[in-house]
Amino acid sequence: MRILSRTTIIEEYSTFLTLVEQSNYLTTRWISQPNLKRNIEKIVSKSQKDREVLSIEFLQKLKDDVNRIYHWHLSAYLQETSFWATQKSYIRLRNIISNLSWADYFSFAQELVATPSKLLKNYQPNLGAQIKTYAQRKLEDRIADYAYRLVNWNRASDWGLLRKLTLRSCQEALKRVLGLSGNKLEIHLLVWQCFKDNYTPIKAKNSRQLSPPNQQQFQQMVAQFNHLIAEINPSLTKIDRPTLESILNNCIEAARKYSNPQSIPTPENFEIVSSENNLLINLEEKEEKKQTLNRVETVLANTFEQLKIPQQIMLKLWLGLGLTQTEIVKIMQPVYPDFVTKQYQVARQIDKCRLLLINALLKQELPDGKKLTSQEISQLKTPFDEWLKKYCQSIFSSLLEKIYVELERESQDEFQSQFQDEIQEKIQSELEKIIASNLQLELPKLPSIEAAINLLIEQYKSEKFKTENYKL
Repeated sequence: MRILSRTTIIEEYSTFLTLVEQSNYLTTRWISQPNLKRNIEKIVSKSQKDREVLSIEFLQKLKDDVNRIYHWHLSAYLQETSFWATQKSYIRLRNIISNLSWADYFSFAQELVATPSKLLKNYQPNLGAQIKTYAQRKLEDRIADYAYRLVNWNRASDWGLLRKLTLRSCQEALKRVLGLSGNKLEIHLLVWQCFKDNYTPIKAKNSRQLSPPNQQQFQQMVAQFNHLIAEINPSLTKIDRPTLESILNNCIEAARKYSNPQSIPTPENFEIVSSENNLLINLEEKEEKKQTLNRVETVLANTFEQLKIPQQIMLKLWLGLGLTQTEIVKIMQPVYPDFVTKQYQVARQIDKCRLLLINALLKQELPDGKKLTSQEISQLKTPFDEWLKKYCQSIFSSLLEKIYVELERESQDEFQSQFQDEIQEKIQSELEKIIASNLQLELPKLPSIEAAINLLIEQYKSEKFKTENYKL
């Protein structure tokens, strides 16, 4: 499958990625939205802001509910991020969850970037992480949750599915799939809770599926519901068994559709109402923010280099290559047997390193005598992980750049080509050796590690050459 990276700000804020089937294989295509294109052209003509500054400004306007057009600009901006999160998630999960295709992961990722205000709800630009870095991490986490949930739900019978639902997932499914709200939503959730309280699973003979509730269980559900509404909300109408069964079927339908999201359409034409003056940032304020971010990055980079060697290696493996804690133990234990021998020890060391970095920054940035609460410090966890990920990945990208520069001109051209696997395999082998030497570790020949390094190379190529080819 082929993806062409966008090269201009206009394209990044006005085009959407879609999958197209050609000769029994999938490829990608960019679709331009005329209204978005006209609006971003107007914005760019009035201001020479870079991509990241615009994305932060649009997010703020979206939070202020200025105009829905910023919603679609941000969604367009995150399209490649959606692609990369899909690619990484598919590589990591395909051997664990075999019944989900690349397109399934991409469809869910697109659903998430279609609501950027929700995806970026806790993003804090003052902590230095770029919006795309933050979004990709959130997407990867949500995609993994989706994949495991979907496999679990798809295997369940209707009644098994209702038992597996949590209150939050049931509420989300009813709201997003059926559009329920107010009393209707309250009634459906209460019926579902009565089902959970009274249904006792009974496996049908010669079947792994759970049988429907029996007559007594249905009667108990109806009785509980009618008793509860008399206490909670007397204005609601009592129900009988057919009504209860109909509501349960609604919950089942919503859960099924919620766990199998359809692709998100690109926005229809809509009226643009924007103020040119609102899009102009005070240059003095912009320069002050830039200086603050540079100062933050300097403090964090210096503190990272002061960490113990095993701690640095662990973070590079975890965030730079995206390896799991189990894989990190397997790699580090032979060389550092006193550092980590169990998965939980990796988690503890990560928390320890994170706290060291946070404390170093707070010491530099907070006024004398001011302290943060434990809750405020806890909220810094995600932004710091994003910065760490970007920093650790940049270390490996520098190694790749060195390999590329030392290639002969002909090999550089081959590497840039979309279909030259031989030179890419050579570079991957060379990179593995350099990483092992740089970290003073032996990298085992595991499919997950090879996939992680391959993905690192693909991302490097995407940034350097703007065009990629993937074989899924």
